[in-house]
Amino acid sequence: MSLNQSRITTRGVSDRSGSLAAVCREVLPKPSIYAGGVYVHLHTGGGQHEARGAGNPTLGGKWRFLDATAEGTSAAAKLEFLMPVSNSAETAGLGSASMGGNLTFILSQDLPFGAIHVNASAGRLRYRASGNSPDSTPMRLSAAPVWQLTPQWRLALDLGAQWVRSSERRAHGLCGTGRDLVAQR
Repeated sequence: MSLNQSRITTRGVSDRSGSLAAVCREVLPKPSIYAGGVYVHLHTGGGQHEARGAGNPTLGGKWRFLDATAEGTSAAAKLEFLMPVSNSAETAGLGSASMGGNLTFILSQDLPFGAIHVNASAGRLRYRASGNSPDSTPMRLSAAPVWQLTPQWRLALDLGAQWVRSSERRAHGLCGTGRDLVAQR
């Protein structure tokens, strides 16, 4: 189970979201599949509330293709499918009304306090609303120290940068995921 809150600011618009993800089933010893939901709260540069509501739900899988070596290094790939939101939710800016996806590579290193993860991802979003760019490719690079609080609980702080390329425009922003609390079984 994972609970997180994130904030991405791009050109004066702040996108705050909270999400809950649950690992549904470990298919084999290394891969696992999960489902998640997100609640989005958008603010303009002046602090005015712009929109809030459910964002794109996710279905995904994570495969650890390199188990922890003697030095504590491991690597994984994560594939996510973003389920569509309604046309009205897309118009409000809460997500895409078409299917999308993300592919993330994760390099991890065990450390005395827990671990550090370096994440690199690229995705694909397709918007239907005429005011939005029809195709965009979000790319993200981040690093996350993970503190092992107890044998069952970890706390992560994921900080990085995100770029969105589209056929019409390009945007850059800083992203941060704080208070990512994960329960392990």
